[in-house]
Amino acid sequence: MTTHILSVELKLLIETEALIGAPALTFHHWLPIGKANGIRITENEVNLLLWFDLESTWWASQPTEDEIKRHVNVLAHYVRAEITVQEVASELATYMQNRDFKRLPAESERLIQAEYDKLGWQILGVLLRCFNRLITYAHSVKGQYWLLKYEFDIGRLHSYFQSFEARGRIDGGDVFRFNPGIGDEISISMPSEDRYIGESEWAEVSDFVRGGERTPLVHELLAGSEQLAANGYYRSALTEAVTALEVAISAFGRSQNKNQKLASIVGPRLGVDMLQKQIEHMGLSGTVRYLLPLLLPEEILPAEILSGCRKAVDERQNVVHNGTRNVSNIDHFIASIRSCCKILRDYCSEESLARDHEPPNQAVNSDAAR
Repeated sequence: MTTHILSVELKLLIETEALIGAPALTFHHWLPIGKANGIRITENEVNLLLWFDLESTWWASQPTEDEIKRHVNVLAHYVRAEITVQEVASELATYMQNRDFKRLPAESERLIQAEYDKLGWQILGVLLRCFNRLITYAHSVKGQYWLLKYEFDIGRLHSYFQSFEARGRIDGGDVFRFNPGIGDEISISMPSEDRYIGESEWAEVSDFVRGGERTPLVHELLAGSEQLAANGYYRSALTEAVTALEVAISAFGRSQNKNQKLASIVGPRLGVDMLQKQIEHMGLSGTVRYLLPLLLPEEILPAEILSGCRKAVDERQNVVHNGTRNVSNIDHFIASIRSCCKILRDYCSEESLARDHEPPNQAVNSDAAR
């Protein structure tokens, strides 16, 4: 079977947070210009070359290569990429060269379009992983904290190659638009209705605006956690959420025996007035794993919520002490912690709620260092 060589040229803009005056991937008195100074990788039958050209430094001015040597900070605003894939089937090569983007693929083209998409994912996986590793080095090792990685969004195959201005060639022939995928898929999630302000709550909102008190610390931490998670900062989101749980448990522990609601459940035998010291003794993990299930029965604090909180605390420990990088199920963790915090708040005395702005007791935090 006759096969062909596919080559694809791309241009990846370096995305940044707008935190400093001239955000970019920054070099010092030089730039590794040209393919000879590029980074070569072979992975998953894809040959990749990442390299810089002089024009990547052009922004407000257009320095020459000699002028760059006098610059303290040399700003690169994009990276060039060159992809080579060997042994592309003739039918696929012909389809890629002649793909008509003015219409959707016909029924007879569905199988070959699927092959095109499969090749696109193969290329994109290598491209983003290696590009992100370049950004990760500058971000973490060199401290260029303003740099952003590309997220691997399974629904955006088409727009990735479009934004990268991908151009392909078969066996070094004529240039064609390399753009697998058929449009993009967008997922929209709507918050639950309890996040919206109802008519009955307006008086409370008005009182808050006129007053000077702060919002409860637990609520601030949970909202911050959800914001971090929505922006892809899962480890930071997990830390914020578990901190909210610590604050809620600390307030719960300060609920002395004056809190008749809690005392009616556990009774005088447990000594509710000593609950804070017991929490301090058991630490966060022990409190979530053993004490809360004993204090609050299933009909008040369901096992599913407890399980989510317990796993969130364990995952936070792995992140902090074992260097875990990838946090999964972050939405489930946050939802479980939010539910648990609400339940604990319902069983807090007024005096403990008044101190809700305080950070968690040091003893509660102590098991984070164990």
